[in-house]
Amino acid sequence: MRLTADAREIASLVAATMSTTPRTPLSAGIQDGLGYAAAHRDDRSLLGRIARARTAADVAATVGATFAAPDGIAGTVAYWSGFAHGVGGFLLEERIHA
Repeated sequence: MRLTADAREIASLVAATMSTTPRTPLSAGIQDGLGYAAAHRDDRSLLGRIARARTAADVAATVGATFAAPDGIAGTVAYWSGFAHGVGGFLLEERIHA
């Protein structure tokens, strides 16, 4: 997985925040969305559909069977919203440095 310097900094900040505060559904989604986007960086069409999804159900349906929310996530809407924002943030950061 290749990350630009800014993506590494974002991931580092998220990880540092996660280690000092409880993992909320929103923060878990953002972190997982960043990782998912980095792993699927060559499928811009898929990542774009995730980032543009209008509802949490749309995000989950677009990701499909390739990824599942972690067990024990109480706020699935917050999780999938965070996931879409993590993917969108990754795409934005990649576009800025392209």
